Amino acid sequence: MSKTVTIRLDEESYAKIKAAAQADNRPISNFLETAALRLIDEVDCADKKRRPLRSFSFAGFWKDRKDMADSLKYVDRLRRQPRR
Repeated sequence: MSKTVTIRLDEESYAKIKAAAQADNRPISNFLETAALRLIDEVDCADKKRRPLRSFSFAGFWKDRKDMADSLKYVDRLRRQPRR
């Protein structure tokens, strides 16, 4: 039997979650449920056994970015540039 859960979000968090759900063409409730269950699975597995960093869903997040092809050079460049 399904349960109803109420959460409070600030406007910025809501906007991010809504945009991500729309990008996946899913209702916000389904998006949040899926994200929460994935996180629980990742944390549960990590607690039981150390997993390689590449196995987590965020690995490769920026793999298509041309400006980060060489991550060491990218970080060095960031360190040399003053903050704006």
